[in-house]
Amino acid sequence: MLLELVQQNGGHASHDTTRRYVTTEAARRMEAMRAVWSPGKGDCAAQIVAPF
Repeated sequence: MLLELVQQNGGHASHDTTRRYVTTEAARRMEAMRAVWSPGKGDCAAQIVAPF
């Protein structure tokens, strides 16, 4: 998705603000997947937490 579209939909005045949110979200998702697929973490289903 283009950063401009995310910026407009999020109502951000600055690309920097949008980039900060996008980067943070990507890092959060990556960490969640590492937790699921890391050896010795137990049941994979127990590692998944709904955001709501």
